[in-house]
Amino acid sequence: MAISAHELHKQSTGSWLARLELAYEKPLLRTVASHRKHYGPLLIQKPFYPEGEVCHSYLIHPPGGIVGGDEIELEVKVGTNAHALITTPAANKFYRSVVKKAHLKQTLNVSDEAVLEWLPQESILFEGSQVNMSTLVNLSRKSRFIGWEMTCLGRPASGDNYNRGSCFQRLEISVEGLPRMLDRVVIDSNNGIRTSPWGMGDNEVMAAIVVYPGNNEVLAAVRDYINNNNSDKLLLGVSLVDDLLVCRGLAKDAASLKEALVAIWVALRPMVLGRSACQPRIWSM
Repeated sequence: MAISAHELHKQSTGSWLARLELAYEKPLLRTVASHRKHYGPLLIQKPFYPEGEVCHSYLIHPPGGIVGGDEIELEVKVGTNAHALITTPAANKFYRSVVKKAHLKQTLNVSDEAVLEWLPQESILFEGSQVNMSTLVNLSRKSRFIGWEMTCLGRPASGDNYNRGSCFQRLEISVEGLPRMLDRVVIDSNNGIRTSPWGMGDNEVMAAIVVYPGNNEVLAAVRDYINNNNSDKLLLGVSLVDDLLVCRGLAKDAASLKEALVAIWVALRPMVLGRSACQPRIWSM
């Protein structure tokens, strides 16, 4: 049986190369994944339709974790009038690496009158991991987007306090090709970001949820949630610049911050997308 180039690369270097291209269209009554092309261990399961026309997709990475030398790339295109929700069945784990960096690049493109909900589970940086990850979101002026990303430094409950490791993390949002948000964070166990007041202030988890288009009504709803939920274990803040809303959070544990992200999404989905929240069933498994 022939061995693919990607399997040969894994055998010779110990690293995976993986790429997945997804395109969503709405030819008739519901959105479909009209194009799915992948090589290496990155794919989606069959689409789910718990709310009719919206296509729910679960992004699967069979190895279960990313190690130094791995290169993972995802490109998503959501066509006119299509509505896709993408999530993952489990946390994304970046394992320890002595020298090589793990690379994760995600490019999300949303067309006119299209909707993308980007709701992955958290990324966990294991002690000793070396990571470069980026998410680039390209929106149309008439598109709609709700997306979040959450990063955990170590696994304190298992004794992993992220005493060694580094991560360059980039999140960019553009509308009609013009940058609206350029977010770059350098996480290093030696630069004090974990403990310093200017960084994470002894918190272990950070996250951001981005909403487009935002408005004053959306901003007021998030502020109302923040006023009732900020605590010693959870710190949230929100801003609205032009029509891009960004809510950032810090927490002592992933569960608290994840609960906050879901609650904000539940509150905002009817306001931004005109739909009540329909949580992916994989979240409850």
